Amino acid sequence: MLFKEAIMENDPSSGTPEAIVYGEDDLPFLELLAILGIVEVRYDLNGEGDSGDCTLEYVCYRDGRQDARLPSIPIGFSDAGEIQLLDEVLERTAADLPESDWVNNDGGYGTVSFFPGAICSEDRVVCDMTYRDGTDDYDEDEEFDDLEPPEEDEAGDDAIVEVTFAAAQEGAVQ
Repeated sequence: MLFKEAIMENDPSSGTPEAIVYGEDDLPFLELLAILGIVEVRYDLNGEGDSGDCTLEYVCYRDGRQDARLPSIPIGFSDAGEIQLLDEVLERTAADLPESDWVNNDGGYGTVSFFPGAICSEDRVVCDMTYRDGTDDYDEDEEFDDLEPPEEDEAGDDAIVEVTFAAAQEGAVQ
């Protein structure tokens, strides 16, 4: 893992999210982000089922510009000798930062933000996640599971008229 220690803080105002803060020694690319004039990078994480998305939300520069992309510049080599690019490493790091399994089963959602120019090293990386529990699942089709489709002779012109009349009452038909 890229990091050694984490400080866990609970935020009671928003349910049970966890804000995890990492220091600069754990993430060596933070200095490079600061040199590039980047003041904030934010990723949006959303996991559900057996998959999860880690999406770059935005990159803010010191001069006020915002971008939806990070520079794709080489920052080192992997153990296998492959070139490591800043944008790819940062995305993998953002996806790996949450301590719980935010991807599988009920999943979780939240943000991972990098603030390379923060004065306090504990403020340079913030992971703010909420983890879903089993009660959050709602099957939209569940209320219709017991309904049987009408027989061929039951679904005649009367059924069409009833649906059209109900839609007209709700303002759906002009």
